[in-house]
Amino acid sequence: MTFISHEQTIHAIKSEWPELLHGRDFWVGQPVRENSNEYLGDAFIAAWSAEDAEQPSEVELAGLVAKYNSDWNASSRERMPHLTARQLRLGLLSLGKLDAVPTAIAALPEPEKSQAEIEWQFASEFHRLHPLVVQLIPILALTDEQVDTVWLEYSQV
Repeated sequence: MTFISHEQTIHAIKSEWPELLHGRDFWVGQPVRENSNEYLGDAFIAAWSAEDAEQPSEVELAGLVAKYNSDWNASSRERMPHLTARQLRLGLLSLGKLDAVPTAIAALPEPEKSQAEIEWQFASEFHRLHPLVVQLIPILALTDEQVDTVWLEYSQV
């Protein structure tokens, strides 16, 4: 089960009220299994002392998280682990897209095509927002969510 995380909740609050500081103006908590990182429920506002902003209700907080979700996803992609060329290729293989990469690169206009060929052949590692990765996602008919899932899975291989 997927829960709204502590970090995601802080991001939403700070996006709505940039002047607020976690640990001073508000505290976010989240139930976790003892001696583990496993979430047991959504994050929540444990304390609110901001004088210039009214504490959002649970429903309002869920709305804020949804409102800033795309920003959160983009920033979470920046924090994803780098993959080696091997890990990236294994992930693409699992999606059934590895054989389509050379054709997708060949379809790019110059100079992007030549740059992509060099990156594909010689880069030793890729970050999630690497220009080649971002460029190939729609060409390979993949979604960001599909790539995120496989990216995290293959970062452990």
